[in-house]
Amino acid sequence: MAILGTAILGTILGTVYYSLINGVRVIQYFS
Repeated sequence: MAILGTAILGTILGTVYYSLINGVRVIQYFS
């Protein structure tokens, strides 16, 4: 059960991190 929770948390963190990187790229592209 702990492994499942860790996997979900890792997926969420990965998605947030990926979104932040893309957001920075977009901001730099339009600035």
